[in-house]
Amino acid sequence: IGEGASVGARTTILAGTKIGPWALIGAGSVVIRDVPSFALVVGNPSRQIGWVGRAGLKLENRGQYLICPSSEETYKEIDGQLVPINS
Repeated sequence: IGEGASVGARTTILAGTKIGPWALIGAGSVVIRDVPSFALVVGNPSRQIGWVGRAGLKLENRGQYLICPSSEETYKEIDGQLVPINS
């Protein structure tokens, strides 16, 4: 489990599965595959429903960038991974 990641109560994670830094997993989720950094996943089996920033808030889509509504950090999705542009 990566730095800053948050795992909800009663979540089940399959052995050997990697949780990326700053990922957020909803309570009661069943994680059966690796979770990318900054991903927001929920459900059984878990599915990615969005991206979160370091503040733990869902990022807002503003064109080609994703912005944290609290910290104004800017991110960009590149090849299925989220990359911070400024921090």
